[in-house]
Amino acid sequence: MKKADVDSSSIQQKYKNLALHGRPTMSSIHKDSDWGYLGMAVNGIDGNPDTDLYHGSCFHTNKEMSPWWRVDLLESYTIHYITVTNRDAYGSRINGAEILVGYSLTNNGNSNPR
Repeated sequence: MKKADVDSSSIQQKYKNLALHGRPTMSSIHKDSDWGYLGMAVNGIDGNPDTDLYHGSCFHTNKEMSPWWRVDLLESYTIHYITVTNRDAYGSRINGAEILVGYSLTNNGNSNPR
């Protein structure tokens, strides 16, 4: 077992996944001509870390200038830890991603702190 695996599992035991019962949304949804709409926003909070889009546990926006995904936790929480699992063979697509935490939807949520 790798050190990262041990750290990941101990973190998961310590913290509760608040996103599982949240309400996700995103800027657009990509439609694959063969597979349909596999990349829905809700797939990003299903608790399944599978990184293969075609297994149905990833979200995928259309190609656009400023794509975004967000989840409303439906209640107020103090956030201690955030886990992001990137999609399989497209690691570079997450370059430049920012995680913002807050209540504001002004400027599409971009006014919240990083």
